[in-house]
Amino acid sequence: MIVSKDKIFQHICQLAAQDDHVLGLFLSGSRGKKFETQFSDYDIRIVFKDDINVTQASSSYSKFSKKQSIDIILFSLSQLQTYAEFGNANAWDRYSFTHVDALLDKDGTLQPLIESKGKVPPEQRHEYIANCLDALINSCIRSLKCYRIHDTLGAKLEASAGISHLLKVVFALEGRHAPFLSYLTRELTHYPLQAFPLSSDTLLTHITHIVDTGSITSQQQLMHHVEACCVDAGFAHIFEAWQDDWPWFLDYQL
Repeated sequence: MIVSKDKIFQHICQLAAQDDHVLGLFLSGSRGKKFETQFSDYDIRIVFKDDINVTQASSSYSKFSKKQSIDIILFSLSQLQTYAEFGNANAWDRYSFTHVDALLDKDGTLQPLIESKGKVPPEQRHEYIANCLDALINSCIRSLKCYRIHDTLGAKLEASAGISHLLKVVFALEGRHAPFLSYLTRELTHYPLQAFPLSSDTLLTHITHIVDTGSITSQQQLMHHVEACCVDAGFAHIFEAWQDDWPWFLDYQL
């Protein structure tokens, strides 16, 4: 008999609730953010007490993993605490913790940990934005330099590469991690940017133009707004460091 993934998930939640070794459980992936579609897996994360051998304790849960779109990852509490620390090899996964609520949190330690990982750490924010902003400006200028020598493909590739840097900047200005690119539309629909002056629809329209055509106009319009926001936030020196290249980018016309 085939059991639905919903019923398997409910059964796992019941097991975890009754398991004295388990501290909590949460979903990552699209379901954790309530972005799910009919194709979404259950990405289940189960957290165990530190005095428990996770490998031995996993036998009750591992048999369900990879069945009927169920993916289970097990952590001890200390493993979860160090996982995806800002700046380490797994930091790319911090967005997985954004907009996520613990479904089981027996002693209240899990939710604050999830929330801290789901944000850009305040003490790291300034340096992070500065580095991403510098990379963004570099991509924009390189795009125009490609247009200048009639290298249309290079211009489009550089412009598209800059989008990732742009998203990191505008989200980090609010202490947020940029979403995985496949989640961008859903992220901006459910959680619009608050400090950036363009609507979600307008921002997505500009990004679409850049991806489709390498649009200089869309790059310039977006960067006018980025510059205003970043200067207000104390990053004028990043633009100034590019000297004449920056006003050249803003005023360039084909």
